[in-house]
Parts: sequence; C-alpha cells; structure tokens
Amino acid sequence: NPKVRKAISMAIDRDSFIKNVKNNLGSIAESVIPLGIKGKSDFYRNEYNQSLYNISYNPQKAKELLNEGLK
Repeated sequence: NPKVRKAISMAIDRDSFIKNVKNNLGSIAESVIPLGIKGKSDFYRNEYNQSLYNISYNPQKAKELLNEGLK
C-alpha cells in the first residue's frame, strides 16, 4: 500500500539519525531502493512513483497515512 510505505518513510528523521547516531558521518538515504537497480525498461526508481522519494520527516502526517493505509 503506497500510504503505508509513505508513512514509514515520513516517520524516520534521517537528519537526526545522521547527526546523532552516525556523528555526521554518512549521507541521508532517499529510499530503501538503491540507485542503479534495473527495472523492466529503465532504472526501477524511474519507472515508479517518484513521490515516494525525498519525503520529509513528519510524524503526525505519518500516523494519519498509516491509519488510512491500514483500512
């Protein structure tokens, strides 16, 4: 369900993770799908909904989307 996937992505504070857990060593992951994975005719990320990438941390909206997605 796209709403559940988006909710999970919104629930992760990537900036805080890099800063506090990784001591500013690393980069922020934009997706669980790495760049360069081949799809049917192009790279996987280019074939599917780009709105699932670069999602900002928003725990309140994540809760709403998760509840909608689980219905």
